[in-house]
Amino acid sequence: MKRENWLILILAVVFIFPMACAKKQVVVPSAVSEQPAAPKAEAEKAITVTGEKEEGAVEGLEEKISEEELAKQEKMKREEILKQEIASFENEDIYFDFDKYNIRPDAAEVLKRKAEWLKQHPNVHILIEGHCDEWGSEEYNLALGERRANSTREFLINLGVNPECVSTISYGEERPTVVPPAYCENVRQFLLNRGLRPNHAPVSVTGTKITLEMINTCESAWAKNRRCHFVVVKY
Repeated sequence: MKRENWLILILAVVFIFPMACAKKQVVVPSAVSEQPAAPKAEAEKAITVTGEKEEGAVEGLEEKISEEELAKQEKMKREEILKQEIASFENEDIYFDFDKYNIRPDAAEVLKRKAEWLKQHPNVHILIEGHCDEWGSEEYNLALGERRANSTREFLINLGVNPECVSTISYGEERPTVVPPAYCENVRQFLLNRGLRPNHAPVSVTGTKITLEMINTCESAWAKNRRCHFVVVKY
């Protein structure tokens, strides 16, 4: 009887134990390995789409910055060119004969160029300064400088320049572009005493301290001060 009981127990162990082990090994690996696959694919797809959007946004921003920088550079270039043109405009004066305010042929050519430039730049406003040498009185030179500035303005207006863009002022002899040597006052008195004016030759200097070289130097300085100067006051 005992022997039969042991036999039954051994058979039970032999059959039940493998089944229990097999049951433990069936489902777990496939459930663990297959379920994360879908979320991983979705995550990779989301990263790809997001990356494309970010890349497109960066490219759009770079293009916008590039266009703005290009426009800024173009504006700076135009401003630099305009400044150079203004400097050239201001650095070219016109000149007058002694005690005259009519426009000479050489001055007319300069004014024609200035008029064309002003018409191309209608926003530019200029001031015409009338200047004189030191021969007349202060009052006379202020009046002469005004006549020179006004005749210059009228010439430009007749060439089509907007009158509202051109104003005038006279400085008389106050602001010479060339300061004559101190001895030029003696030269002026020397010429006045002989009833002469600048550029009246020949002049005899025999028996005087005045030389022809002194006269020529003074006359050159005086001639450069008989002018109209141009200043751009707005652009």
